[in-house]
Amino acid sequence: MPPTRRSAPVKSGWPVITGLLLLGFLPVLGGVVRLNELSAGAAVGQPFALSVASVAHIVSMSVFCLVGAFQFSPALRMRHGWHQNAGRVLIPVGFVAAIASVPLGVFFTGTPDERAAAIVRVVFAAAMIVFLVRAVVAIQRRAFATHGAEMTRAYAIAVSGGTQALVAIVWTIVGGELDPASETGVVAVGFVINSLVAEVIVRRRARRG
Repeated sequence: MPPTRRSAPVKSGWPVITGLLLLGFLPVLGGVVRLNELSAGAAVGQPFALSVASVAHIVSMSVFCLVGAFQFSPALRMRHGWHQNAGRVLIPVGFVAAIASVPLGVFFTGTPDERAAAIVRVVFAAAMIVFLVRAVVAIQRRAFATHGAEMTRAYAIAVSGGTQALVAIVWTIVGGELDPASETGVVAVGFVINSLVAEVIVRRRARRG
């Protein structure tokens, strides 16, 4: 009688989840600080609509970054209902996070030399919206691999704030204090790094699939 073949155990993915949670915690922490500033009246003179957009962006992006990390656990994905139920939350809040950030950049109220960084954020927010739309279309067509790829790209943009913070730390150690021009570079580099990592992950999945 041939030996019974045992299926390989499903990986928990906790090292990846932990790393993503730590990366996502940095922009979440920054969002909490910004919410405290708004509640303390730091946005005096800012249009009310932009204050609402700021709150919507911070809250929804925090949910997207933290809950989205658990979607990278193969074990949780195998659990009945988890992936679908989490996705029903993540896709709407992802749209809110990305859409709310657009007016914050377009109607930027900071100093003129900080506008370039705001424009970079708008460009990648628009890319995140595109990825989310494509993810929705893919899941409606039951193209699960395409759906996963587009959500991975959107999530990479969402957690770029954490990468930007790490790049800023390295930049400060090597080159000194950031000025508006170097801050724009840090923002752009953070987005590009995460986007490249997302593409590597997507291509590896495609080869395995």
